[in-house]
Amino acid sequence: MDTKTYTILFFIGLTLAVIAVATVIGLVVAQSADGKGARKRSDGAPADGRRCAQDDDPNRR
Repeated sequence: MDTKTYTILFFIGLTLAVIAVATVIGLVVAQSADGKGARKRSDGAPADGRRCAQDDDPNRR
């Protein structure tokens, strides 16, 4: 194979690598944004069921 073929294969591989990295970053950002929305519940309690500091507040209803 000549230099032109190697150059074309290199840029095809580079393009695929950029697409793969962008996909992974997009999935991580989407999962992070989804997790932030799930943390808030209508009753103010953490979504994972843990207790929070407000649970011990006697003035809170």
